[in-house]
Amino acid sequence: MILSKQIIVLSVITMLSLTACDNKTSAVVNKNNTDDLNKYIQQIKSELVFIKGGEFLMGDYGEEYGPERLPYDSNKDSKPLHNGRIKWVFNK
Repeated sequence: MILSKQIIVLSVITMLSLTACDNKTSAVVNKNNTDDLNKYIQQIKSELVFIKGGEFLMGDYGEEYGPERLPYDSNKDSKPLHNGRIKWVFNK
């Protein structure tokens, strides 16, 4: 009985997956889409800032400099204070 339920569920999932593959959507490119895209690109470009190449400190400085010596960031991917470097390379 359990095996037949598993087969039914697997069959339904397979059929739904295959019917989703049949939906062909094509991107319609027209002047409005191009104008919107260009406006979006200009907005992003206007918010960019120049960063001078060099060395700097990056990371969570709480353990080293904070009054409680505790990390300020609880994100598991955060790293403690360490040296970083941006090498400025400009290719024309």
